[in-house]
Amino acid sequence: MGGRSRQQLKQGEVTPLFLATMSGCVKIVKEILRMYPQAVEHLDDERQTILHVAIKYRQLEVFEHVSKMKVPMRWLVRRIDINGNSILHMVGMPRHDYVPEKMVGPALQLQEELLWFEVHFSVTPLSSAL
Repeated sequence: MGGRSRQQLKQGEVTPLFLATMSGCVKIVKEILRMYPQAVEHLDDERQTILHVAIKYRQLEVFEHVSKMKVPMRWLVRRIDINGNSILHMVGMPRHDYVPEKMVGPALQLQEELLWFEVHFSVTPLSSAL
């Protein structure tokens, strides 16, 4: 990574932080961020932040940990990826790991999606989300 913050990865590259986030390895995420807090500013090949990835893979504990860190949250929550998606857009998208066999009833799914909207608005004021 060369020590530069907000560095974008090349196509197909994934940092250990993003891999741990995608797979829900919260202890690894916390340890990486403890040792190298600047990693929170890295972008993947789609220019997504760790918050985008945590929401995409529905990793609530990672999202909450990052949002409690003393990092430039304003930058993180307002970042737009190459497809024009903010973290609010990511909340509205279906789970990235969607598998019909894992699917629960519609009420439970809506409850989970509502939770993600609430989490989003806990870190982004309504006026700046629109």
